[in-house]
Amino acid sequence: MGNVHIVWQELEYDGLIGDFINVIYYVKGTVSTNNVTWSTPINISNAINASGTFSSQEPRIISTSTGLKVTLSTIFQQPSEQYVYLLSCRVNCENPSRWTNEGSVSGTALYVNIEPVDLASAPTDRLGCVQVFFDGATTDNLSGKEQVWMANSCNGWTNARQEITDTTLRALRPSSASQANWLYLAYEESLTNDAGNANQIYFQSNESDYGAYLPMLRR
Repeated sequence: MGNVHIVWQELEYDGLIGDFINVIYYVKGTVSTNNVTWSTPINISNAINASGTFSSQEPRIISTSTGLKVTLSTIFQQPSEQYVYLLSCRVNCENPSRWTNEGSVSGTALYVNIEPVDLASAPTDRLGCVQVFFDGATTDNLSGKEQVWMANSCNGWTNARQEITDTTLRALRPSSASQANWLYLAYEESLTNDAGNANQIYFQSNESDYGAYLPMLRR
């Protein structure tokens, strides 16, 4: 509707814990012919926990038919315990009270080895279902290799995440898009050998039948 929506992470000092943490900011840009008017940036990571005693990073934003969706990675206590949260806003998103915490969509704690050190997520809207891809290794995974996982709103955020890749290689930095009933995923696989890193980009696609069936009444 002629608007631009941006999210980013920013380092701030938290007096409660006496240390620096990352917080997530949002801003709306209203586009006119030759200009963009920006709203006052607001901290939306407070929607998760108003105390702010956690670090948020790697935000991603999409626009859907029901409003804005933002995924972000959070670290509450230990760097080895990270989660992907989903925030949503329908209208007047320049107001912090309009942002709703939909909870953790990643399930039990994940972590990321070496570099990168933060979970990465990629939300996509397909046929009214929000699909969220994210990377991470499970804390009980002896191989220590990250995988790409997926959760979506049609299955329900409380259901178990789906495994997209296995632990054969490190799978990182998912990126996704959709068109009609097709869902596209790209991610990086990292393999360390004697010559260094041999990284490759992998691509997958999937056609969904969501929305293909309409209710019918007969009498």
